[in-house]
Amino acid sequence: MRVSWILAVLVVGVALTGCLTDGDGTPGGPTPAPEFGEWIGMTGYPLVTTEQVGDIAAGARVRVSHAEFRDNAWIYTVVAEDEVTIAEATDAQLELSPDVTPGPTPAS
Repeated sequence: MRVSWILAVLVVGVALTGCLTDGDGTPGGPTPAPEFGEWIGMTGYPLVTTEQVGDIAAGARVRVSHAEFRDNAWIYTVVAEDEVTIAEATDAQLELSPDVTPGPTPAS
């Protein structure tokens, strides 16, 4: 009975350790904060595409519906102003629109 319990602990420990490593077996580091994290799920179209992204043209205003950290990069799901065209973009493919000021929303 004791041997099977010890074996179970070892198997779970190895499995959990595997979850904490990158694909090549090196320990994973902390996930970096998304560059456009404050805009995820916000209304309006605060970002502009720097190049064509999917069917969204370069220079188009977009909003970020959600994001995920995949393959060591943040991937944003962006929605064009028509609310129909959707694409995935990276940090390098987005920038803050010139008429948007980042920071807290002023109190009314």
